[in-house]
Amino acid sequence: MAVFLLSMALLFAAQINPAKTPNPATPKEKCTISGTVLSAATGQPLRDAAVMLYKVGASGAPLAVATDAGGHFEIKNVDPGRYSLAASHPGYVRTEYGQRGGNGPGRHLTLLPGQTASDISFRLPREAVITGHVYNEDGEPVQGAQVRALQERYFQGQRRLMPSRFASTDDRGKYRLYGLAPGAYYVTASTSLMHYGNPFNYAPSYYPGATDASQASPIKLRAGNEFPGVDFTLQRIGSYHIRGRVIGNIGKIPLTSVFVQIITRTEPYANFGRGGSVKDAQGDFDLSDIRPGSYFLVAHATVKGTLYQARQPVTVADSDVNGLRLILTPGATLKGILRTEGSVDLSKMRIFLQPRNGVFFGPYSSPAVNPDGTFEFDSLADGGYSLGVFGLPRIAYVKSATLGNRDVLNSGFEVTNGEAPGSTLKIVVSANGARVGGTVLLNGKPFNDALVTLLPADPSKLASDWWFKSTTTDQYGNFALEGIRPGNYRLFAWEKIKAGEEREPDFLDQFKDQAQKLQIVPGAMLSVRLNAVPAGKIQAAEAR
Repeated sequence: MAVFLLSMALLFAAQINPAKTPNPATPKEKCTISGTVLSAATGQPLRDAAVMLYKVGASGAPLAVATDAGGHFEIKNVDPGRYSLAASHPGYVRTEYGQRGGNGPGRHLTLLPGQTASDISFRLPREAVITGHVYNEDGEPVQGAQVRALQERYFQGQRRLMPSRFASTDDRGKYRLYGLAPGAYYVTASTSLMHYGNPFNYAPSYYPGATDASQASPIKLRAGNEFPGVDFTLQRIGSYHIRGRVIGNIGKIPLTSVFVQIITRTEPYANFGRGGSVKDAQGDFDLSDIRPGSYFLVAHATVKGTLYQARQPVTVADSDVNGLRLILTPGATLKGILRTEGSVDLSKMRIFLQPRNGVFFGPYSSPAVNPDGTFEFDSLADGGYSLGVFGLPRIAYVKSATLGNRDVLNSGFEVTNGEAPGSTLKIVVSANGARVGGTVLLNGKPFNDALVTLLPADPSKLASDWWFKSTTTDQYGNFALEGIRPGNYRLFAWEKIKAGEEREPDFLDQFKDQAQKLQIVPGAMLSVRLNAVPAGKIQAAEAR
């Protein structure tokens, strides 16, 4: 209990007043971390492995050291606090301290004043490999085909197949996907969206020969596996043209400097299209050899720092698409102001806008906040955006965000024809966020390998990151969550769970009686004891 109370005091005390910089630790209070990095397969030490120490809640580069010939490392003069630790080596999977599974979270390491943590051991698993060939329907190798390893992950509250590794086929149609952590992967092969100079194109294929991702089968890899023979036979399909004209005044710059491209609407993260420049002074364009699909057609040019752009959805079925008109408009300029309640340092804060479909059609920008709280986005392309804030103090939270007379904190907003639905984005940040800390028990004992998640009681808010907090327990089974918005929540601890599963409504509903209900008010400091949901119950729920 003494260790628990001292740890919790250390975790919370340093952030009572975010306006003050904590006093640096005295030499006697400095900490040391040491240990070894070994091969999980052989137990042999790994020389020149990189060991990186990250302070939880802090920005900036990590402290990094390399292992010696015996696989040993030592990091000295470390301030007390809460840290993440990771090790990596070429040919091995990067592994976090306390991590279980290839994609599972690591646990935090809490250092008390003057502590020496000398029993840290990393056992790095070998990377896995998938190899194979891509052929056409005549059995000939396809050169330059794109092969991707995908994994099920959660993005913005939804389960999606997200790319993990990419490879291209060589002149023999051979590919090699390497650097894979143990786990389940879906593999797909395709040619480029636009295949210039060929009278045919190929439909994407998913292993083992499916034409749709829903029919694909996963490949389950263990550490060090080389999984050969994942071959694809691509079926030839028709290819078509998209033709039209770009219209707009971009000063003395000719319209031939405008670039027109297509990007998939169904898999924006995985398959970017190609394009070409406008072909004449009238603004005519002709994109050829395009396979059927749903796309965004995008035209853009940057003139003296100003983005001119146009975007239009287009579907290619079984014929050419002609007569489109893309009207260039300057990207939107959006001014903003950030106001604070309580003392908050603005110097490290940045505002960013995340496109809802994951694709930036214009230049990416993340403006810093000026000392007076103002910021500005230039050249925002058309599309939908959600808001994010970097560099918040650990106890602070974003209280509100409005654009014009609209609340955009959860819903985001649309830019249409170069205009946002309001002239000023107003963000309010409160320094009076709540804290929840405590210890997690499993079978009546502190459990040092739990994932702790704080979720809104309202299921409609599960997809919103503003209402979601997660962390892992440290070596003592303790956890700390900070910067929590006022509201009603459910607090869970999980022995072992798939990443993102804790935000799935149907899954959560099976454990509603095992949550600790919390009513959070501004500035609250709550200490709880929480029983972890056992892995067996989680697996049973997954099987239903």
